[in-house]
Amino acid sequence: MPLTETEAESRRLYAELEPGDKVHVDHTIKVGLSSWHKTITGTVEYKERRRNGMHYKRANDDKVYTDHLVLRLEDGELTSVTMDEFTGAADCLSFRIPQGDGPQHFVTRNLHRQTSGRRHPQLAFMSQPSPQDATSLFSRHSRKFSDQRFVYPVVSRRSGGISIGVNLNPDKICNFDCIYCQVERVSHSVTRFVESDALLAELDNTLRLVTSGEIYDDPLFSSTPENLRRLNDIAFSGDGEPTTYRNFDEIIDKCAEVKRRHGLEYVKMVLITNASMFHRPGVQRGLKILERNNGEIWAKLDAGTEDYFKLVERTKISFRQVLDNIAAAARERPLVIQTMFMKIDGQPPSTEELDEYCNRLNEILEAGGSLKLVQVYTVARLPAESNVTPLSHKEVDAIVERVKAKTGLTAEPFYGPNVPAEEA
Repeated sequence: MPLTETEAESRRLYAELEPGDKVHVDHTIKVGLSSWHKTITGTVEYKERRRNGMHYKRANDDKVYTDHLVLRLEDGELTSVTMDEFTGAADCLSFRIPQGDGPQHFVTRNLHRQTSGRRHPQLAFMSQPSPQDATSLFSRHSRKFSDQRFVYPVVSRRSGGISIGVNLNPDKICNFDCIYCQVERVSHSVTRFVESDALLAELDNTLRLVTSGEIYDDPLFSSTPENLRRLNDIAFSGDGEPTTYRNFDEIIDKCAEVKRRHGLEYVKMVLITNASMFHRPGVQRGLKILERNNGEIWAKLDAGTEDYFKLVERTKISFRQVLDNIAAAARERPLVIQTMFMKIDGQPPSTEELDEYCNRLNEILEAGGSLKLVQVYTVARLPAESNVTPLSHKEVDAIVERVKAKTGLTAEPFYGPNVPAEEA
């Protein structure tokens, strides 16, 4: 079937994009009558064509593909924009080609085409990157830094400084499928296995860059505020559940050794985990090694009931197993509880769900567990599902106060971006 004039023009303009071009992307995610706007500024890394999800639902000889634009954001995050022409409502795609020397001189060509009914990208070439501030530094956590594959530095809003991430799941396989996760799991990862020697070399190099201050010469970190120019921790997290790594105890031990070689005994080693594998002997050994090396466990607890747990986490693992694992670990050492609350289809968690959540925290305490902090946060990065949106500042604050009142625990709020002023 021949292309229409609009389709041909759209493809031609898309083809003009080259690695290194500055682009500006606006997303509108529509949920019912509400819209959530997300603005992204980045540099083109590459373009690729991927199999669409419909590929698996149609006849084998009826292949469905979509074009993707992969951008590197100002903090190093790689993000993908789907150039989808196969679905839903009509939308307008704008390419703006810079003219002259200033960033505000553009020639704009508007192209009506079919795009997703939920996520509508608008692209524009930019001649200057937008200035970076602390908020944008916090908004994205790249899993890539330079040519490294396993270790990546980020500016962490929860750490209040530089956190060095260690990705034990570069294959992007996880035993949870959280509706708010920002990891794109449709395409296959280039790196499928952890190469321990390469990982340890990357950790050694990143520790050197951060402690020497050399990292702040990198454009990705040059605008980091002075009060955040501190190494806070080495965090085991990444693109999946780190405790599913087969040799978890061994890699924790070897990373601790690298930290000691740099004389950084005071730097924390943080495990960010869904707690689903704490019952495994190898994981238990790893937790003890972590504890001996100024370790801290941040255990995820996003629900008060089994039904809500299944809705959010989408896993075959039972809620009871997670709760029992958290309680057992908390009897051995104080834990930090990480909790993500959000709006689902425009609705925040119910009062009943929040009360049950507080009851689960109290059960951990009553079982002899110790909880040093509860972190209540909301969506800060583009989630897996388009019906997931952030809570307002007031809603996050109300949950924090509820936790304090009903449990007596220390709780802290962490807010999402782009909340309208009247809601904040």
